[in-house]
Amino acid sequence: MTTQIEMVEDEEIEQIHEKKTLLHKSVPKKSTFYNCCRACMVLTAMVIFVLMLVQLWSNYGEYIQNRVMAPSIAGAGEFNRDGAITQFVMKYHQWTNNTLHINITKPTSYMVLTAPDTPHEWVEDCLTFTTDSTDLKVIVYSM
Repeated sequence: MTTQIEMVEDEEIEQIHEKKTLLHKSVPKKSTFYNCCRACMVLTAMVIFVLMLVQLWSNYGEYIQNRVMAPSIAGAGEFNRDGAITQFVMKYHQWTNNTLHINITKPTSYMVLTAPDTPHEWVEDCLTFTTDSTDLKVIVYSM
């Protein structure tokens, strides 16, 4: 008993296409309804993904922005009883009695640093400081 490998001609080899199964039955063509449903599912998944990103940004966007973005200087200056020595964005208005008045727009979230340490108060777009000192250095940060 000998085993031999038969050589077959190229014409005898049947080409297998996507539309044929191994049992030589043709695969039914996908219906238009099936393709439409598939496209709707893909579109729905994409819309849900975009909505999830928007929801995440609305929940955590401000938190991330506050953590990542450094505070910026909204205004700075050095003032004495005669006027402004140096000023950035803020404008010297007047120093009457022991109260310094500076014109600056109030940021929504801010931090005021003064040297020497002095209490401050916002009155509309005017920042006031009451101090016995003859000069004052001010930095206003916008958070």
